[in-house]
Amino acid sequence: MHPEKFRIFVDIAGDLGPSAGTRAQTIARLFGGDAEAWAAFDPSTVIAKHGRYSGVSGWFAVKGSATTADVGGQFAAAKSLCALGQANGIDCAVVTEPGGHDWPFAGRAFASALPWLAGRLSTPGVHPVPFPEAV
Repeated sequence: MHPEKFRIFVDIAGDLGPSAGTRAQTIARLFGGDAEAWAAFDPSTVIAKHGRYSGVSGWFAVKGSATTADVGGQFAAAKSLCALGQANGIDCAVVTEPGGHDWPFAGRAFASALPWLAGRLSTPGVHPVPFPEAV
């Protein structure tokens, strides 16, 4: 939503968008029935509405492996959002980590992403690190 403020991001086991049930339930429960408010926070809508990005990079971490990745849910969401992002100028990768949807997984995913993140943020003494081979 604010690429002028946030040019690098790490998404750990994220969803495709705001979710509290079905789309209609989510709009009712989280946005007081306001579909425009929901759209303002839906990543696919935000990316498509914004158009071409410049200098924005993202790391999508999901559970699984290259051969056993969750074919629905968060893996599908990450693949979809990364593809949409790439089509709009966002440099991104979907990276799998072993484990379930829990804090140990999140810790491993963050530890894996941190060298890349630090390099992209121009942390003093840290050299840029490329994405690992993506799924």
